[in-house]
Amino acid sequence: MKIVEVKISVYTKERVAQILLDYGLTCINKSMESVLYAVPNIHGTVYVDGLDATDALALAIKNYNKNKNTDNLNIVKDKMALLVLWLTIFSKLVVKIANDEANCTTREEASTNIGLSGFEPHKLSQAKKGNPDDPIITAYYAGDGIIEIKVVNGKSFDASSITVIAVEVPPVKDPVTPLPKISIEDNQVTVTSKVAVKVVTKTISGKERIMKLNKMNTHAAFNVCIFCQNGNQQISKLSNVVLVEIMKMIE
Repeated sequence: MKIVEVKISVYTKERVAQILLDYGLTCINKSMESVLYAVPNIHGTVYVDGLDATDALALAIKNYNKNKNTDNLNIVKDKMALLVLWLTIFSKLVVKIANDEANCTTREEASTNIGLSGFEPHKLSQAKKGNPDDPIITAYYAGDGIIEIKVVNGKSFDASSITVIAVEVPPVKDPVTPLPKISIEDNQVTVTSKVAVKVVTKTISGKERIMKLNKMNTHAAFNVCIFCQNGNQQISKLSNVVLVEIMKMIE
């Protein structure tokens, strides 16, 4: 199980002395009161060192507020650095206990354990969704140059993004021009055609199931399909291909 870490940037990047002091005191108080981190699970001398660091910073802040000169400001900065050093040492002890298999069976439990210490845990990375369901679509010409495409899969359909591909259907000729072919292989879409054709693509993200292509009334007809993604490597197969006629085919 991957170790859940403390988000140390919360305190290492803190530049307001009082906020850092409050954070340090919260970690000390919550940990000392917890079952996981109380003495003797963490040695009492560790807490003594932490209280010494917070006391030193509190005194430095008090003296600076009385006399805001450069020397007192530098002392505050020094005592902040001292507390940051102690918090970093203490956080390593917390991480070890929080992730111990005797105290957790999942990363979610380890994250909860870290929260009990007053520290903020790193966010747990989301599990990959895997390949999306193969999409099924309907498509039609809605007028004003707009082709509307709708995903008709059931409620379980949960793709992170959808890419629409519209490929011009060549005008009828003698001999008949073969229709362009749309394929997806190794996560790459390819359009092959015997003649030059217009290809339009559009990608949307989120839960949207209805997509529109605009300014599509420049050609007689398009073959339209989509594919879906849950990440760079989690890609569906191509949907069914729908012929959308914009105007009557002209020989």
